[in-house]
Amino acid sequence: MEAGILINVLTPAVLAMIMLGMGMSLTLSDFSRVARYPRATVVGLAGQLLLLPILGFLLVVAFEPAPEMAVGLMVLAFCPGGATSNILSYLARADTALSVTLTAISSFITPLTVPFLVNAALSHFMGQESAVQLPIGSTLFQILMITVVPISLGIVINHYAPHWCRRAEGPVKVLGMGFLVMLTAGITWNERNNLPTLLADAGLLTASLCVSSYVLAFIASTLTKLPYRQKASVCIEVGMQNANLAMVITTSILQNTQMAVAPAVYALMMFGFGWPMVLWFNRHITAQEAGAAAAPLD
Repeated sequence: MEAGILINVLTPAVLAMIMLGMGMSLTLSDFSRVARYPRATVVGLAGQLLLLPILGFLLVVAFEPAPEMAVGLMVLAFCPGGATSNILSYLARADTALSVTLTAISSFITPLTVPFLVNAALSHFMGQESAVQLPIGSTLFQILMITVVPISLGIVINHYAPHWCRRAEGPVKVLGMGFLVMLTAGITWNERNNLPTLLADAGLLTASLCVSSYVLAFIASTLTKLPYRQKASVCIEVGMQNANLAMVITTSILQNTQMAVAPAVYALMMFGFGWPMVLWFNRHITAQEAGAAAAPLD
């Protein structure tokens, strides 16, 4: 009963609250940045919406995990961005405005793509073993209600009560992090008998997704000659997935905690690899800015 309440009620409710908090940090002008950063926006969105699913599929083919693990990783790859990437972009001294723009746009696009992509993953990896298929209409409605609707409501609240939004921003972020830890612990307990095998499979798989997405995003942003701060934002946005949304889909909608193991393990991996990258970008951007300030004027 308690597990059912956690998965079916509390998980979507808290994710909706996190999305509300993210919306409360946005304004309509954030979306106009697409015109100011067209190249960076295209590179970032292509990395999130095209590169990640392809990369996830290639990793699943290479590692050949259990079907549930394969679906879990693909669901994770279908859920880019998240409010956490904006925080890390800020700490890395990256282009936070670009990070917020990419997160906002992807958060409005993914609810429309996820139901179809998840069904394709279920059909491909589970085959005849599973009768589970997401009902497109109700799944789309549920994801919209826990992502797009709260974000939109947050934008409206921020427009009319910006000072209140600034005060609420910190507690909402703490709540989101705390819930992610709690949900990960719950999945770990539920799968405790299979944990060594699942962690062995998911650990290397999710670490590979995390590292390769950072590296490929860095290469893509270098080849497209993005300014360094924009390059840092694109790397962080592409490299950090919305593990909260992935766990909602696998636990609450698909009701399969084995599929949730990959997103849960990834939630740890993205910080393990993310923090060193943040420190590295911070150091290089700080050095660049110091060098520019010290350069003699012509």
